[in-house]
Amino acid sequence: MSNSSPPVDFDRHGYAACALLRTSFLNQHAREFDAALMTFAH
Repeated sequence: MSNSSPPVDFDRHGYAACALLRTSFLNQHAREFDAALMTFAH
């Protein structure tokens, strides 16, 4: 198994992918997100 990568690398890449997905989701639904924040604020 010379194609096995360290778990640390896998975790780092997985975290980066999750961060990108979360950022793109917030960017796409920024208006809905802001509306929800305003609703909870009041």
